[in-house]
Amino acid sequence: MRGVVVFVCLVWMGLECSADLQIPIETTEGASKTVVDEISALKLTSLASFLDKAKLTDALKGKGPFTVFAPADEAFKRLSKPVLDALNKGTATAKDVLQYHVVSGHTIMSKDLKNDETVGMLNKRNATINVYQHMNAGKIYTINGVDITKADNKADNGVVHEISRVLYPFPNGTVGDLIKYSEAHKTLCQLLDKSKLMTTLQNTTQMFTLFAPTDAAFKLANMTEINKLNNTELSKVLLRHVLPDIYYQQAFYDNESIKTLSKETMVLIVGVGGVSVVVDQIEGYVNNPNHACTNGVVHAIDRVLFK
Repeated sequence: MRGVVVFVCLVWMGLECSADLQIPIETTEGASKTVVDEISALKLTSLASFLDKAKLTDALKGKGPFTVFAPADEAFKRLSKPVLDALNKGTATAKDVLQYHVVSGHTIMSKDLKNDETVGMLNKRNATINVYQHMNAGKIYTINGVDITKADNKADNGVVHEISRVLYPFPNGTVGDLIKYSEAHKTLCQLLDKSKLMTTLQNTTQMFTLFAPTDAAFKLANMTEINKLNNTELSKVLLRHVLPDIYYQQAFYDNESIKTLSKETMVLIVGVGGVSVVVDQIEGYVNNPNHACTNGVVHAIDRVLFK
């Protein structure tokens, strides 16, 4: 839980990539209240500044319609220095990052968002919408696992949805690809290859959530017993770490039960300290959540779910 080799490494390590894509600017008269005006009204000063530096502001004042997923100012502070430098210089990388926050040709209100929906962004990449309904709570909307915090700020040429993080790095690989090129999951990669499950997790026609034990987690596991397992037994152990569908961390609520691909029950423990998963009385803590992939999401965990 994308060539693939280069881009997957960029996703997992948080490095930058570049593209020189342009927004076609409408020649017709722009709207009277534009998405750019809404960005200003929401006091999203960092986004407004970066759009100016990338020379994208005039395009978003055009006819549209546009749907903009607009990061809060605080979100940009979490980016790495190379990406921030690119945004400040208005480079091709900056345009690529900013265009990944815009859908052109559609005004998509929150009521129109559907779970597991794929939307095409302006830089020709796809993003995934998820809608989660918690018990005794309202709906939670996410894009690539990022919370939509202030939805439906309507303009004459579209709509702005404020979000809590920048949509970067891009999800450029499958769940399997991400593990294959991760420096922290070499043992899991070997076992997925051995069990023939790697190709399953690279399947783009299915959606997966993988709770991925790190190499450190495998050092705590009984590898002598794991290495004795035949392929059928090993597959069952590995599939107890996989859910069918996309579950970002925001989807989980305390004591929720979900069937894994091994047909066992996974129980979620959600508290102020984060999320843990339990299968067959073995608990793993999610220590690195929400790595978006083109066919799902990967959450790193600190234990192998195996006795």
